Amino acid sequence: MGKSRFLIVLLAALSVMGFTSCGKREIADNLDETVFTIGDEKIDLREAMYYVMERESFYNSAALQNYPDNPEKYWEDYLFAAGTLFRTWVKSQAFDICVCDNIYYQEAEADGYELELSDQITAYDEAESLYGNMTDKQKENTGLTVDSLYNVMLKIKYRSKYVEELLKGEKIKAYGDNPQQALEMGGAYYNELLMKYDVSIDEDSMWSELEFGKLTIN
Repeated sequence: MGKSRFLIVLLAALSVMGFTSCGKREIADNLDETVFTIGDEKIDLREAMYYVMERESFYNSAALQNYPDNPEKYWEDYLFAAGTLFRTWVKSQAFDICVCDNIYYQEAEADGYELELSDQITAYDEAESLYGNMTDKQKENTGLTVDSLYNVMLKIKYRSKYVEELLKGEKIKAYGDNPQQALEMGGAYYNELLMKYDVSIDEDSMWSELEFGKLTIN
């Protein structure tokens, strides 16, 4: 092969490599983009990454126990009952939990419910503790900070405290002998709330590209 032809081939290869590299989006470059819309709340990728980390961490011990030499294989298992890959099922879980937190947060605000100062302080302490226990990989791949974690912890605190208030009320008594179950995801009361909200995933966002089981766990 002549030098000129070799140079043309080399430049073409480098061009393809460069295009591929630029074409692949990175989480760190897209943390501020909106991935979910839940009622009036626009959830950016950074906030969504908390739920990625929470679900991956939750199932990681089982992955290590079942496949100690290759834990990623656990995420590739097919769930016949759900009709999908385990990693895809967990991804749906993360989305559903985020939706639930944000719906109860908005319901609490609409109802005029406010957290006690002690609950706000606890939420901040939890955010600090969680950030302090995060691995370098988790910090790098989620873009989460103490402040962004505090935002999530506040919403979770609103959800739990507002649900406690609902359990004290008369309205929930109409939902049978297990009102707690009615308030949880899949419960009758929660499903009625869910119908009130416009909930969507931005299909052009990076959420569609995320593969659970390898994002925040070592």
